[in-house]
Amino acid sequence: MMAEDTETVINYCKFHIGEWAELYTTDKQVMKRIEKFCKNHPEYGKLIKEDKYSMTFSMHPKCASLYPRAPRKMNFTEDQKRELAERLAKTRA
Repeated sequence: MMAEDTETVINYCKFHIGEWAELYTTDKQVMKRIEKFCKNHPEYGKLIKEDKYSMTFSMHPKCASLYPRAPRKMNFTEDQKRELAERLAKTRA
């Protein structure tokens, strides 16, 4: 397969496949990157179909990109939440 023949398609349909996105690619670099991500973070993605030229992955929508990373978990104290809320209110005013 030539470089001009590569493609990557990300489908996200909230009602059809639930809260998951489907990523199809024929680009070898993207395949390696996404496959590595899915092995390291199986809760956010998995390989669902593979053939000689392409791979299809099912991924969490927030991770479905060409450069995926797991969502950060942020634990704020009540004081920090209040400060962030005040700062946001000031920017919206």
